[in-house]
Amino acid sequence: MAGKEATETDEHGSLGHPTRKVLYRFITENPGTSFQFILNVMKIPEGTLRYHLEQLQRSMRIVSEKKGRNLVYYSRFHRDHPECPADLDLNDSQKLLLDLIQASPGATRKELMARSRLGRRELNYSLRRLGDLKLIWKVDTENGKGYELISKDRFKDEMFRILVDRLLRGEMEIERFRLLKDRLENM
Repeated sequence: MAGKEATETDEHGSLGHPTRKVLYRFITENPGTSFQFILNVMKIPEGTLRYHLEQLQRSMRIVSEKKGRNLVYYSRFHRDHPECPADLDLNDSQKLLLDLIQASPGATRKELMARSRLGRRELNYSLRRLGDLKLIWKVDTENGKGYELISKDRFKDEMFRILVDRLLRGEMEIERFRLLKDRLENM
């Protein structure tokens, strides 16, 4: 990732605003917190809180769910959230790397090591574990290999690219290609 892109992501990314940083940390430390509780604790205007929560949701840092009449918020990778896989047991290093990769898609191993201040062994273990859990994958960047979170749309795009490549190289028949393409579109 180019230096300019990294700076823009850091300055304008989902955690680029001090209120958002505090809000994200609060939700991470208090999973399942309601909007009203956050409003009472943080003592910021309701519209401002709604705006920052929306920004965090758009950047996929947090998720919300309706419980009774209230919306409650969770960090995207928190174990208590119903959409989070039950066996997802991440340590602090792995959670930190997910946050860094989410904030700077395409970050290289070197960049992640510098930002996380993790040792080489811990970094390698955590990246391998996150890959095994299908939360991240390696991508080609201007600076070599980097890491991105795996999203459903990104996964579908990548699989389609692989299917087209195999079809063009003659490694797959057109009928098989159509079948797999239809399955991808219906995911």
